[in-house]
Amino acid sequence: MLGLDAGGHTAGVYKVVVSGYSNEVISVGLDKTIRFWSLDTGEPLRTLHPPVGIGPMGYQTSLSLSPDGHLLAVGTFRALTPTTTIGFI
Repeated sequence: MLGLDAGGHTAGVYKVVVSGYSNEVISVGLDKTIRFWSLDTGEPLRTLHPPVGIGPMGYQTSLSLSPDGHLLAVGTFRALTPTTTIGFI
């Protein structure tokens, strides 16, 4: 699928973290992206598009950076659609 990147979030932003190690700001939001910004210029540096489902599945709602700045954890509303159903036999 081909998509246009507007250069910024296209829906609400849920969480913003400032990295003291890389001079970057990292943000997540309802457009299902993880975006990295330059703390010096405010310019977008890169965007991650994790695999997500349709509708609200995959909204990026939480974000945490490890103390050493090497690990990034992102939480979603519900990342993927279940492939199986649970029922009674």
